Amino acid sequence: MQAERGRLLPIAIEKFSRKGHEFSPEECVVIGDTPRDVRCAKIHGAHCIAVATGPYSRDDLLDTDADIVLDSPSKDISCNVITHLDSFFEDGSRVIFLK
Repeated sequence: MQAERGRLLPIAIEKFSRKGHEFSPEECVVIGDTPRDVRCAKIHGAHCIAVATGPYSRDDLLDTDADIVLDSPSKDISCNVITHLDSFFEDGSRVIFLK
């Protein structure tokens, strides 16, 4: 399963490129709740927000290379994170929100 998770970002980028959205891993932010999610982001050069909603605690996630670690995905916290996404993209890249 760990090897499969590491392939998810390139698969997502490929799916979006087929829909006309071209971007590199460096232009992506992965949001996950495990150290494997953080590793997936980082091995491909993406940014990562780790959220302690699963079996891993905030302290577990702070031991990873996540750019941001959150206790929960609450609306207030999420809004604050969104306001800081621009700092990830120094060149003014766009942000695409996925539902």
